[in-house]
Amino acid sequence: MLSVLDHPGFLGRALGATQQNRANPGDGRETNIEKWMAFCDMFQKDIENINLLATVLLTANFSFLAIQSIDAQGLSYWPQRLSYTSLLSAMGSILMGLAVRTPRFFTAHSSEYFQIMVLVLGFPFELFLYSFSLLQPF
Repeated sequence: MLSVLDHPGFLGRALGATQQNRANPGDGRETNIEKWMAFCDMFQKDIENINLLATVLLTANFSFLAIQSIDAQGLSYWPQRLSYTSLLSAMGSILMGLAVRTPRFFTAHSSEYFQIMVLVLGFPFELFLYSFSLLQPF
């Protein structure tokens, strides 16, 4: 269920690529620092791009809602409801993009911890996708 929110699986594969087996087979896994730094740089650039696109979506939703004939029908007008939902998703994407930062290191101690990291790091992307898909019916 949790892995469904990481649609293409990019974050899961990228996080998995940063892990390597330790010298002793029974010790588990450790983080490859060079790969982790490359992942952090790529993730930060992607977050900046998503925040920029979410800001554009936010502006488009505000512009759509500023049309006077949209408010004349009240909240029962279906495109208005979708626009408000898209607006909230875009705002959530921007705020989560500003709040989510990559940790200094990452070691997948268990599969549950790995899934939680994928969800937390992928949340701004998911909110952006929901915001974009809700704006499409217009």
